[in-house]
Amino acid sequence: MDQETNELLREILRWLRFQSLDKAKAAVSGLLDSDKKKTVFEFTDGKASGRALAAKCGVDRNAISHWWNDWFTAGIITKEGGTYKRLFSLKELGFKLPETISANSCEEEKS
Repeated sequence: MDQETNELLREILRWLRFQSLDKAKAAVSGLLDSDKKKTVFEFTDGKASGRALAAKCGVDRNAISHWWNDWFTAGIITKEGGTYKRLFSLKELGFKLPETISANSCEEEKS
């Protein structure tokens, strides 16, 4: 693709994100109603398995699987291969990150 096409695609992406922001915020507010859910969501990066997140974040693996199914159905995560990946971070939507993310050993998962 040429540079003009790339610029146009970036512009379209900016507008799509802008138009979807309120809908995304509403979905996240309703679905991520605890710090544990917010923490797991934030580390759903397409690399970490449910088992790894359960161990690092102190959450039952079955709960994570259930949350991922709910979030996938709601459209706030995608499935790539065998793992899930969030579409956006909590920070990108203007949400405050739970203390557990900065203080918890889950932080190592991002490295």
